[in-house]
Amino acid sequence: MQSSRRSEKAGRAGRTRLTMISAVAAFSLILGQTFVAAAGTTSDPRGRDDGTTSDTTVVADSGRASPSTKTGSPSTKSASPSTSTRTSQGAGAQLQPVVNNQVGGFEGLLAGGDPNNANDWTPGNLCAGNGSCYHELDNVPHRIFLNGLTSGTTYEFTILADTQKSGTPGYDNINTPTAVSGVTGGSGGITLTRNPDTTNGCGQSTTCISYTFSFVASGTDAEIRFNVHLAIGSHLFNGSSLSARVLGTARNVPLPVKDILLDIRAHKFNDLNGNGTQDAGESDLAGWTMTLYSGTGCSGNPVSITAQNTGSDTNPGVTDTAGNVDWTNLSASQGDASGQFSVKETLQSGWQNTTALCQTVGISGNLNLANFGNQQLAPALTLTKTGASSVAA
Repeated sequence: MQSSRRSEKAGRAGRTRLTMISAVAAFSLILGQTFVAAAGTTSDPRGRDDGTTSDTTVVADSGRASPSTKTGSPSTKSASPSTSTRTSQGAGAQLQPVVNNQVGGFEGLLAGGDPNNANDWTPGNLCAGNGSCYHELDNVPHRIFLNGLTSGTTYEFTILADTQKSGTPGYDNINTPTAVSGVTGGSGGITLTRNPDTTNGCGQSTTCISYTFSFVASGTDAEIRFNVHLAIGSHLFNGSSLSARVLGTARNVPLPVKDILLDIRAHKFNDLNGNGTQDAGESDLAGWTMTLYSGTGCSGNPVSITAQNTGSDTNPGVTDTAGNVDWTNLSASQGDASGQFSVKETLQSGWQNTTALCQTVGISGNLNLANFGNQQLAPALTLTKTGASSVAA
């Protein structure tokens, strides 16, 4: 009897201890869930909210990530520039830089070439084999072939183009990106962004324009075309060639500077107030002779006009009703060693010049322009008296 009481008492004590242990476990679980909820809603300690990724740690709650948190810690980025990714500003796709071995080719269109003819594209001299070269203010077509892409991935690559060296101009913009293949959304799926001008990756003492192309790949291969625009005065670029290149690779396409074509205009106006500038109400002057020379001194023989030149096509030339003489499609080699030209006016009787009679061609507007002002001299007055030498009083 006593033995059974002792067993029952021991059983009650065991159940009491089990109840206490269960209570402690339940309290610990509640406390742990409280800490989990707090961790799941903790904001980035640096206060960053860029709308793309967050450094907030995701804490599991019954096997589910907290819906209030975002994934994608920067710690998952590769340290290698060639493999690093960042979230695009679009739908959250990863932005992958194109690496060197994904560039299958980089070419330009030969001057005068047909973009639909594969033989008219070259990675070399753009002025070779098709007659005359490109002209100042022309768009020069280029294309890049990419391979080894992953469909659905957003890629980017950067094109550099020589824009300035020792104060002389070259290319001045990149425009009209066109998707031939491999881009989701076609040409409308390419984003073209101009970056600050740079000297990194350019030739010695050369500044480049920099443009980044980004797109979503629709397959493993892609072809993208674009134009690089020649600035006015690019025939004076201080180098043997202008180049466009793919940043991070050895790919570049040269355009010989000496072969770039240019236009020169001499303009004549009636400078009524003699200030050397054509003001409102001052008319253009027709019928004035202008002569184009190689170099800066208006000396030697006039430049010989060749079959490729159009416009006035004569030298000396005579101003038209708009006061202009145009010499077009000139080669820089028709100038002096620096590609310079000069223009001289032939002064007419009864006029005085208000600008220099010889002008080195400057860079202005859409043409290499020389402006000549003239003011008409006031007529000299002569008094003549006639009549009898004497009269009666």
